[in-house]
Parts: sequence; structure tokens; C-alpha cells
Amino acid sequence: MRPGAHERAVSDRWRLVKGTHSVRCIESPHPLGIELRVVIDRDNLRRSDVFRTLEAADSAASAWRAAFEQKGWGLPPPRFSRPALERALVRTREAQARVPGDNAMGHVLSYRLKVMREALAVALADDVSLDAGARERRLLDAMKELGRAERGPEGQAFVKPILDLLLTPPPA
Repeated sequence: MRPGAHERAVSDRWRLVKGTHSVRCIESPHPLGIELRVVIDRDNLRRSDVFRTLEAADSAASAWRAAFEQKGWGLPPPRFSRPALERALVRTREAQARVPGDNAMGHVLSYRLKVMREALAVALADDVSLDAGARERRLLDAMKELGRAERGPEGQAFVKPILDLLLTPPPA
């Protein structure tokens, strides 16, 4: 077992879709090492195994994914279009420039806008090591935090337009 394995959080190894169904390989800590579960949709557990080493877990996760891909499962489409991400990044930079307070001084809205700007920049970057799923999760987490700032008048003025850019589908 790896040192610190018990401190690891539950996370998705990979996610694939086929039609209206999705399948995920979920990694979680286990007293004997690493547990991998393959779950279809929300709760249809297809497989669960515990591995003592990271290498064994990596090998199994790759083999399981390949088996699903051979059966026609594939990557989900991106949730956000590149133009929407670019527009949201511009809007976030503009809002951050107008929000009073300094990030270093702890202004909550300013800090949340900074986190959102960084998540958008990573989502658009071509030279980062995160895969598309990890980038999307990071952006969704930033959106959730930024959405918490939307409750007050400042949030309505600064945050809502950014979230609307990402959540509203472009006109056809």
C-alpha cells in the first residue's frame, strides 16, 4: 500500500458515454490499498476490485476502459464550447478589474473571480497536463463557488453574466 493512501479522496479515473448511459471508473482509498469500481449510470455497480499497488490499479483501469471502448463507449462531448469559455474568461477579467478589494486582502468576491479566471484559463490552455474531464470538474467547482457569491447585489452584477455565458446554449 502507498503511504498516504487513506488520505486520498474518491475520484473518477475515467468516464465514458454510450447513448443516454454513462460509465465511470471510480477510485477510492481502501484499507488494503486502492479500490476501483465500475458504475454504469448512477448506481449500477458492475465491478469492484481492490489493488495493493498503484501500478496494478492503473493497469486494471486501463484494461477496463479499453474493454468498454471496444463495445462502443466513448468520451462524453465537452460541456462548454470554446467560444463560451473565451467569452466567460473576458467577462471574468472585466469583472475582476471592477470588483473592489484586493485578492491578497481576502475580498470574497474578488477571490472567487480569481479562482474562476484561473479555471477558465486552464480549460482553454493547450499545454496543461489535465485531461478534459479534470479541466471540466475544476471549472464546475469554480462555477459552484462563484455562484455562491451571486446572492448579493454585487454577485448579481458581476457573477450572473459570467455564469449565464457558460450555462446558456448559444443561439442556433
